[in-house]
Amino acid sequence: MAMASSLLGFCLALYAPWRWRRRKLWREEGCVTPADYSVPPCDIVVVLERCTDPRNFESVRKVVQAFELELWSVDAVSYKKKSGRNPFGAELMGDGTDGMVQIEADKNFSTPQSFIEEVEREGMALWATELSQEACSLSASLRRRVETNDRRKIALVFGREVDGVSQKLLKAAQERVYLPLHGFSDSLNVSTSVALILDCILCNT
Repeated sequence: MAMASSLLGFCLALYAPWRWRRRKLWREEGCVTPADYSVPPCDIVVVLERCTDPRNFESVRKVVQAFELELWSVDAVSYKKKSGRNPFGAELMGDGTDGMVQIEADKNFSTPQSFIEEVEREGMALWATELSQEACSLSASLRRRVETNDRRKIALVFGREVDGVSQKLLKAAQERVYLPLHGFSDSLNVSTSVALILDCILCNT
């Protein structure tokens, strides 16, 4: 738990100066900011697909709770209570029993297909984060949502740091989005990505 808290603190320490630089650039260029297309918290669900590290999961959970949102999990990996991926064992994920420990979110789906069916059943829009040429900027997707008067709740999917969101969910997504970054970084730790993207989506100032 201490390591998860330290990671979250590190992410938040990076967040403030990043947000200031982002807003300064927008003011200088006269850009429309995501604040003009903000989404209410009740219309966002954060989804983690194939989470491979319980420490990352706990960090994301803290971020999601801070924004008072729901967290869903798709095809999560089970871990032994004590392992290289989960050195905290029962303290972090366990329930006092032996064997495998399953990551648990507000809703859990064993397969991408079952998740897609739930999204369709709930009448939600499926958005996936991606870095490919087929993705568009987050602000462009938010602008399009307002211009088309699309008021559906958004299921926003984040994939693994290794290979991202699965092809099945990418093909099912109505929007593939990325957050433009300055400098030499193409990707971030998943918990950092969740925090920054949620700020852009929910920002009202």
